Amino acid sequence: MKKEILDSCIARKMKCKDGAKILKLHPKSFSRLKRHYLENGETALVTKPPGPKNGFVAGNRTPERLEDVVCKLAKKNVFSGPMELSDMLFDQKSIRLDQSTIFRILRRKHVRYCRDYKVPKKPDPKLYCLETPGEELQLDACYPYGRGRQLCCFDTIDDCSRHVIGKMYTRETAENAIDFIKYLIAKAPYPIKRIRIDKIVAVNKFLLSVSQLVLR
Repeated sequence: MKKEILDSCIARKMKCKDGAKILKLHPKSFSRLKRHYLENGETALVTKPPGPKNGFVAGNRTPERLEDVVCKLAKKNVFSGPMELSDMLFDQKSIRLDQSTIFRILRRKHVRYCRDYKVPKKPDPKLYCLETPGEELQLDACYPYGRGRQLCCFDTIDDCSRHVIGKMYTRETAENAIDFIKYLIAKAPYPIKRIRIDKIVAVNKFLLSVSQLVLR
């Protein structure tokens, strides 16, 4: 259809403004298309895929070495999304990368989010329940809106009653961890015997020693 309209305009059988109206283009865009058609022929009518052309690499592209680090981390943590990988990258390597950048790297490297990627099946969860409330609590700390919001959530869940206690802080620091454990002991309606700490928590070693000291 484009070819016939352009041929008609070139042969002066149709006005360019009428051709632009049929193709729903601005008159200047139609003039550029007609010029490219005269210079390059029918190849000018084929829509090219988006992205860099002729091997051009953007100046702000992530370095290849850093892309390899992201790909290795994603392959090791197959069930973690871009936001979790961004937090892991900062906790383990002290490297800040936005989750959108991590998503583009994984898609460009065909590690995830492409047609060839096969989503791994999550293993069935191992369900168990302790008989006494307070016998063991799972403690975790996370940034629900990303680290840029400076809003960190400390929370625990009891393995028996599934009772949840949480408190918000500005940062995941040792001082806030101590304050939360004291808050937890004061608010829990049962005596606490053990606290299990998630591996993702940056201050897990310090939390473990503090919790053992406070619970004695």
